[in-house]
Amino acid sequence: FQRAMKRAGRPCELIGYEDAGHGFFNRGKALDETTAAADKFLVGLGWLKPKS
Repeated sequence: FQRAMKRAGRPCELIGYEDAGHGFFNRGKALDETTAAADKFLVGLGWLKPKS
């Protein structure tokens, strides 16, 4: 998916989480980390306003 997005000239960032199983990001620390990463990406695109 990431390669296809790059070929199409679309922004895409793939972040790997070693030894993470399916749905690992649904709660706890992983939820906080993945939400922060998504926020950072969307702020970078100008789709979200940065926290003030």
